[in-house]
Amino acid sequence: MLPSILAHEIRESTRRFLVTAYEPSDMFERVRRQLRCLLWRQAKTRQQRTVLSRQGGLEPLHAWHSARNGQGPWWNARSRHMPWAFPITFFQRKGLVCMTDMAQ
Repeated sequence: MLPSILAHEIRESTRRFLVTAYEPSDMFERVRRQLRCLLWRQAKTRQQRTVLSRQGGLEPLHAWHSARNGQGPWWNARSRHMPWAFPITFFQRKGLVCMTDMAQ
């Protein structure tokens, strides 16, 4: 299960997000991006971000460069290395269910 602080952040960001009208697939992509952003923020130092990326499956050099790129969490959540390190299956294993997948 997700930690309670992360669960609270998910509820708040989902509540803010549902006020606007988006396609369901866009909504779930945005929620995953917000979760990747929270993961990046939780790893406070560059060394912790490197370890986080390595645990996600990135190669050592790629993880090192992504942790030291100097960009903020929202930018990194959208960049190519975060979906590689934390794909949709990562969130499914953590218990995040995509409603569009359930409808099919």
